[in-house]
Amino acid sequence: MSCTPIKCFHLFILSICLLYQKQSLAESKVGDLRIIGGNVVTNRSHFAYQASISYRTYHFCGGTIISENKILTAAHCSIYENGYNFNLRELKVIVSHLKLNSAAKIYSVSKVIPHPNFDRSTMQNDIAILKIRSSFEPWSEMVQPIPLSKNLPVPSTNCIISGWGKLDENEAGGSNDLRSAYVQILKCEQFLASSIIKMGMFCAGSFTGETDSCQGDSGGPLVCNNTLVGIVSWGVGCGRPRLPGVYTDVSRYLDWIAESCSMGTSSLSLTCVSFISLVILLLK
Repeated sequence: MSCTPIKCFHLFILSICLLYQKQSLAESKVGDLRIIGGNVVTNRSHFAYQASISYRTYHFCGGTIISENKILTAAHCSIYENGYNFNLRELKVIVSHLKLNSAAKIYSVSKVIPHPNFDRSTMQNDIAILKIRSSFEPWSEMVQPIPLSKNLPVPSTNCIISGWGKLDENEAGGSNDLRSAYVQILKCEQFLASSIIKMGMFCAGSFTGETDSCQGDSGGPLVCNNTLVGIVSWGVGCGRPRLPGVYTDVSRYLDWIAESCSMGTSSLSLTCVSFISLVILLLK
């Protein structure tokens, strides 16, 4: 298939970027979400986009690097259940580490932007942006942004989740090791009542429940074909047969992400606005 010089150049740039990256609903329903199954990650460069969010030195959610100073996470990871905001001085974004108790790069948070229409009772619009005070740059093998998906992949697509969450829903704490697991995009209506699946949500997991996200993985990434497709949002327990995890569909929020990233930005050269715009252009 032929392409114009400009389109060929765009595709070339995208291929280089991907190569360098390498790759309450009721309490009975929603934990803090939320890796069941899977394996311990040994090569951090394969998950260079993964971030940990800690409050008062305690890891409680995951996140995904989308630009030089912003990560994407779940809205329920950005505000207390009672609606109050976190004390920014106690909120940190941590990257480049495999173990929670190992050396890492730690960044202070300057701004939290939850989706204005986030509804904790339904978990709809469960998406937020955290802005750090400095910059993740210069990029390294261990710290990289990831492109955002323009569309939700078709059912049965294999994807990967990662995080420091619980290995079992009955465990008291999460994993000290970064873990990952393969899941498939599933049709929510095959497992859950249509009334609780809102616009902007999708399901992923396994029919047997062998792999799933769990408490502590909330806000973390679901990645398909080297693009960020979903954000860990909620689920019925963890790793239960025929009860997949529910994720925020990133492709539904590209406009909101771009608008939110542009707030207070003086230069568009490497902001998530230009980054997202470039990715969308190349995927057209």
